[in-house]
Amino acid sequence: MSDQNRLKKIIKIKKKSNFLNHLMSFLFYGSSSWFGEIDQQKIKLWQPRFTGIFYTVFSLEFDSKGKLIKIKDNLNPAGKIIFILSFLLLFYGILPKNISDTTNKIFWFILLIFVLLGCLILAVAVLVYRFEKNKQLKKIMRVIEVEIKEQIIKEWSFTSLLTRLFTYPFSLFIVWLNFKVIIPDKSYFLAIVSLLFVVVYILSDVFILFKKK
Repeated sequence: MSDQNRLKKIIKIKKKSNFLNHLMSFLFYGSSSWFGEIDQQKIKLWQPRFTGIFYTVFSLEFDSKGKLIKIKDNLNPAGKIIFILSFLLLFYGILPKNISDTTNKIFWFILLIFVLLGCLILAVAVLVYRFEKNKQLKKIMRVIEVEIKEQIIKEWSFTSLLTRLFTYPFSLFIVWLNFKVIIPDKSYFLAIVSLLFVVVYILSDVFILFKKK
């Protein structure tokens, strides 16, 4: 039996991979069911789990004989839209309501604490998402009796790219805030903690990227 036919067998509910169907998959179906969209030489698989609406869609491509040749992963369309809306609402919430607030050092301290907590929560969420994604990928590979090969999952997927578009500018903002407000105010402990957070994050992320290559 070909890889493609084996994977077709695990699909319990056939759906198109679009915003409405992913929202319905999350709201009204059990987490044990595999959903799928089947094309001639391509299958999309997803399984909502404890990550809520933020679950992975696996795109699997096959050759003319049904042998698996490529796998790509992405956050599902509903998860993407909710992620972007959540980010915009958070960004709006931390914006100063009055221009005069920006001259108040307490405002900047509170903003820095929110930024650090936000980055920490985002980092934990990404780790949980990747853990669940890798667990599901192993299940798929077991079905077709294939070991997971290197570079099946791209590091610069939508989720990774969106995460970096959020964290890198915030890292630069934290550095700027330190030299503009925190260090001149002689709050050295807060400066050390926040700068250490930035350095550790950027170095670890660069290390992961080079390691993948």
